[in-house]
Amino acid sequence: MNIINNKDLNRLRSQRGALNLTGAGLANEIGLSRQTISKILNSDGPLAVNSLTYKLVTKWLSKVD
Repeated sequence: MNIINNKDLNRLRSQRGALNLTGAGLANEIGLSRQTISKILNSDGPLAVNSLTYKLVTKWLSKVD
């Protein structure tokens, strides 16, 4: 298990807004399900996710920065 920290959660939310993506659009871009993206975006704090989810999210964040 890996942890998506608050900094990465905020970056994910802000990049989603900057790119004007829906939840489904973001899920499609990252390669995750809409339900998984919804759980991540609605999380209040650090979130434990499996290693594949963590890898896909951090890879996408590094690509859009």
